[in-house]
Amino acid sequence: MNTDEKCVVDGLFFYDVLLHIFKFLDYRSLLNCLKVCKQFNEVAKSEVLWKRLYNKHWDTIRSNDTEDRGKTSWHQQFISEYKDKWRYVDMYKEVLQAWVDIKSFYLQLSPPVIFSLRDGLTEEELDDFEKTTNVKLPNELRCVYRFHDGQVWQAAEAASNNLGLFGYLHCYDHVRNEVFLPLRRRNLNRSGDCRHLLVSESALFKLYVCLEGFKDVKFGNVVNKLHFLNADSYSVPHLVAQNFKEYFVDFANRIKTEYFPVINGMVYKFYTEPSQKLETRNITIQVHTAFLPERSYVEHYTHAYLVRFSVGPSPPLSSVDSDDGTCQLVSRHWEIADGEKVDVVDGAGVIGAYPIFKPNSKFSYVSCVVLHNLVGSMKGHFTVKNLRTNEKYQLIVPEFKMSCGFIGKQVLSC
Repeated sequence: MNTDEKCVVDGLFFYDVLLHIFKFLDYRSLLNCLKVCKQFNEVAKSEVLWKRLYNKHWDTIRSNDTEDRGKTSWHQQFISEYKDKWRYVDMYKEVLQAWVDIKSFYLQLSPPVIFSLRDGLTEEELDDFEKTTNVKLPNELRCVYRFHDGQVWQAAEAASNNLGLFGYLHCYDHVRNEVFLPLRRRNLNRSGDCRHLLVSESALFKLYVCLEGFKDVKFGNVVNKLHFLNADSYSVPHLVAQNFKEYFVDFANRIKTEYFPVINGMVYKFYTEPSQKLETRNITIQVHTAFLPERSYVEHYTHAYLVRFSVGPSPPLSSVDSDDGTCQLVSRHWEIADGEKVDVVDGAGVIGAYPIFKPNSKFSYVSCVVLHNLVGSMKGHFTVKNLRTNEKYQLIVPEFKMSCGFIGKQVLSC
C-alpha cells in the first residue's frame, strides 16, 4: 500500500470513528463541533446526524418526506426550525405527538371537537401578547398554543354541546365541560400578589396557569382554587400539574391508553386505578373517582365517583333450567374512611333507581361524597336478587382511594 492509499484509508477510518462518536452528541455539542476544525466540520455536517436530531426534536412525518424538504440539507432544515421554535427545542416533539394523539382520538369519538380548534399562534403573536399585557408566558404554555389557540366555543356555549377538549364530568346537577380557552387579555386574573391566566373553564370550574410565583405556587404551575367556607374573598391553590405541557401531555397519554372512561361519546374526567375493578359471578364492578375543586372548601373536599357495572354473557342453560342470571340491585352498603373516622352508609337502590342486570348489559351511575381530610377511601357492596330464584348475594366493591393532591397552606386573596 503506497502513502496516498494509506492516507485515504486512515481518513475514512477517522471519519467513521468521528461519525460514530458524534451520534451520541446533542444538537448543541454538534453545532460546536462545526467550529473546531475542517475535519470535525465535515463530519458534523453529516445528513445522518442532522436527520436523527430533526426527527428527535421536530417532526417525524416531515423527516421522512424528501419532497417537502427539497434540496435543503438536514442541518439547514434543523436550523430553520430552531430559529422559529428555539424556546421549545426540548419539548416541541412531545407536544406535537400529544396533539396528534388527541386529534386521532376525537376524530373517531367526536369530530366536532376537532373542528372547534382555532389556528395556532405565531411567535410574533405570542410576543405581542406578552408586550401588550406586560406578562411573561411559560414556554410550556406557549408551545401548546403554537399548535392551536384554544377552541372556537366559549364555555357557556360549549356546556350544552359537550365539546370541551379536556373532558366532561357530571354529578347530580353539576356539569363540568372543560373548554380549552383562547389566549385572551380578559383571561388574565390576579389573586393577591400572584397573576395567573385562565386556560380552561366550565361553570364553576376554572383552570389557571400561574404567571408569577407566590408562596406555595411557582411560575408555570397549573392550579385550581379552593375557597374558604363562608368566605369567598379568600382561596388557596390546588396544584394540578407543574406546568401546562405536563398537564397537556398527561391528558393525551390517558386518552390514548383509554384510561378515562368513555360514555355516550364523551370523555368522563374520572381517574382509575387497576385495583378498583372486581368481578363477582358474571358482573364486573369498576370505580372511577374525581376530585371536584369547584365544589370544595378548606376541610370540605368533594369527590365524585363513577360506578360502572358490566354484565357478562349468561351461563349455559340446560333443558330444565331457564335461569340466565338476570338480577336486580336491591341495596347498597358503604364504609367511608375519612381520617380516623369511618362512616357506614346503608340505603335502598342507587340514586333512586333499582337497575336490572341482564346478560351482556351495562349500567353506570355517578354520586359524590364529602371528606374533611385530604385523603380518604371507600369500600362496600351491593346486594342483588336473582329475579328467577329470588337468591340474594353481594357484589363486592373494591376499596378505592380519594385524594385531593397538593393543597397550598398559604391564603391567596382573590
